[in-house]
Amino acid sequence: MNSSTEPSEMFFIIVFSFTGILILIGTVISLIIIICVSMNNTLQSVSTLLSCNSCALGLFYFIFHTFYIILAFYPLPTYRQNSILCQTIGYLYSVTCCGISWSHAILASNRLCYSLFSQYRWLLTYTFAWCLIAIHWILTFTLPFPFIFFDAYQYQHESRICILTTKKTSTSLMGVILFYNIPFTVTIIVYILVWCHARRSNNTRLARNARNLAIMRHILTLVIIDTICGHPYITLILLDYLGKATKEWYLFVSFFITLSVTANMCAIFIFNRKLRKMLCSKWIDWRGSPSNTSTTGSAMIPMRISTYIVMSGNIMAGISKSPVIYHTSANEK
Repeated sequence: MNSSTEPSEMFFIIVFSFTGILILIGTVISLIIIICVSMNNTLQSVSTLLSCNSCALGLFYFIFHTFYIILAFYPLPTYRQNSILCQTIGYLYSVTCCGISWSHAILASNRLCYSLFSQYRWLLTYTFAWCLIAIHWILTFTLPFPFIFFDAYQYQHESRICILTTKKTSTSLMGVILFYNIPFTVTIIVYILVWCHARRSNNTRLARNARNLAIMRHILTLVIIDTICGHPYITLILLDYLGKATKEWYLFVSFFITLSVTANMCAIFIFNRKLRKMLCSKWIDWRGSPSNTSTTGSAMIPMRISTYIVMSGNIMAGISKSPVIYHTSANEK
C-alpha cells in the first residue's frame, strides 16, 4: 500500500518497465562490446581498453539498478528504515554514477595524450592505460564514501530508492560537484584542447575537416548524454530547496540517469568504427552462408522460368500460323 508521499503504484510499474527496457538494451550492447573486443585481437587497443572499462561500469550500474527495481516491489525488512543496508546500497549506487561520469574524463585524457603528447610514447602504452583505470576506480569508490558520515544516503519514499537524497541541499550539491560537474568540465576542456590542436595541425584540409567534425561530434554527444544524466538531479535539488518538488520528479531522476548510461553504451558502440565493420561483415557472412539460404527456393527458379516459357510459347503458337519450337537446356529437361 502506498504512503501519501509515494506516487501511484501504476506510475511505478510504468516507469520501472521503461527503465527495465533501457537496462536490457544497455546490458546487451555492453556485453557485445566487451565480448567482441576480448575475442578479436584486431579490435584491441588502448582506447578500446578504456571503452571496455566504461562498459564494465555500465554493467555494474545495470545489475545494481535491476536490484533496485526488485527492492522497490519486494523490499527487505530494514531497507526502508535508513539502515546500514540502505546506506550501503545508496553508496554503491553513487559509486556507479560517479564511475560512469569519470570514465568520460579518462577517455578524454587518453585522447589528449594521443593528440598533444604523442611524442611521449609511454603515455600511449597499455601500462599507462591500466594506471588510468586504477586511478579511475580509486576515485570511483573514494569520492562517494565520506557522504556516509553525513547521513546523506537515505530512503526516498517518492522513488523507493536509497540514494544521495536531494532533501539535504548541502550534501546533494557537493555530490553533484564531485560526481558530475568536475568530470563533465574536465571532459569538455580536454576535447576543446584536442579540437584546437586538430585545427592547427599540418594535415591536408580534407583530413583536418573530417577530424574536426569527428571531435565536435564526440563533444556534442557527451554534452547531451551528461546533460540527460545530471540536469534532472540538479533541477530536483532546486525544487526540493524551494519546496516545489512533485512526487513524480524523484523517480524521473533515476529514469533519466538510466537513460544516460544506456545512451553512453550506445555512443561507445557507434564511435567504434572497427567494431561496427566487423559486426556488419559477420552479419553478411552469416546471411550468405549455405545453412541460411533457401536451397529449395533457388532450385525452383529454373522450373518457374521453364513454365513461363512454355506458357508463352503456347500463346504464341495459337496466334502464329507456324509452330513455335523452343529449345531447352539440359538443366531444364
